[in-house]
Amino acid sequence: SQVVKQLQEQLERGRINKIYQISQYELLFHIRSHSQNKKLFISIHQNYYEDSKYNGIQVFYKGNKELADYLQNKLNKKRKAYKISNKLYMYNKLNSDGLLIECGFLSNYKDRKKLRNKAYHKELAILIAKNIVEYYKLNNVNS
Repeated sequence: SQVVKQLQEQLERGRINKIYQISQYELLFHIRSHSQNKKLFISIHQNYYEDSKYNGIQVFYKGNKELADYLQNKLNKKRKAYKISNKLYMYNKLNSDGLLIECGFLSNYKDRKKLRNKAYHKELAILIAKNIVEYYKLNNVNS
């Protein structure tokens, strides 16, 4: 996805290194703190729901609720971050913290229009990367 490519570029600009693109929808990167090495898995998606009234970005998490809440608050204050169900195979097998970011609802006309725009992909990637880097700096974690 264009958002994942842009996100990888923006994270590298934020001096987060050791980024691996797992698939067109997923990134894995390492975060170093004074006492430990951490990995963060990010999966980027677009949501769909039968009722077109739902819209906006939504963050799901495995592990680091504080990061998910921080990111959700920066991206869309109208929603809250939710824990990922253990029924999702990929996240059930994951040995690191994870974020699943739904960039909007394809079932909502306004979201769908934004999601088709490459400039919006870059804007979204910049916001996600900026706030992930900011979160780790506020918590004294080096990339």
